[in-house]
Amino acid sequence: MDSIDKCRIECKFVENKDKREFLAERLNNLTRYLERICRALNDVCKNSATVSCYQCFDEVNKAYNTAVCEDSCKGKSRLSFCFLLSEGLILNVIAEDEGGCRTIITFYPINRDRERTIEKKCDKIFNQV
Repeated sequence: MDSIDKCRIECKFVENKDKREFLAERLNNLTRYLERICRALNDVCKNSATVSCYQCFDEVNKAYNTAVCEDSCKGKSRLSFCFLLSEGLILNVIAEDEGGCRTIITFYPINRDRERTIEKKCDKIFNQV
């Protein structure tokens, strides 16, 4: 169990202090959606959300390929989950599974009119919140 600001989740947030502060600030900026965001994050923690796509780790570049939405990966990957926050806004949550424990790496809103970004992150798979 972990929390940032007023959002308690059943798994954990990224451990890096700067990234946690950044996520707390992002939550603060999205206060209007706080309850829905926390629910979405907990759905990710509890494995009750459908994975929108995978971001595979590129061994050559030693980084995750965030520009390509894959159906699966061989080896290390990050999970991308998309949630419909409102008529015009989607929440993208990026998580990792390590040793049976899920970690929320980041989350951010995407405007519905950014079709190309949504295609790369969500592959037309949206969870309800």
